[in-house]
Amino acid sequence: TKIKNIIFRLALGVLWANIVGWAGTQNKIDSDRRDNVLRIRLTDAERKILNDAARAKPLDTSTWARTVLLSAAREVDNGAVSD
Repeated sequence: TKIKNIIFRLALGVLWANIVGWAGTQNKIDSDRRDNVLRIRLTDAERKILNDAARAKPLDTSTWARTVLLSAAREVDNGAVSD
């Protein structure tokens, strides 16, 4: 299905996310800290697509990427996407 293909592409490397929770984490409780980093290799063209999509929201690319990936993963986890 179309959504399955989108999720697959996101998960396999179309999406770049460099999620670092260094700034401002001193005042956050442990469950709210974003200390893990996810890196996905991209071409320049793929990165531009993601930057443009994030800018349209407007969000920074890593925030947009985190939101899209988590939403897609929750759909898979809840059985919204089938094989």
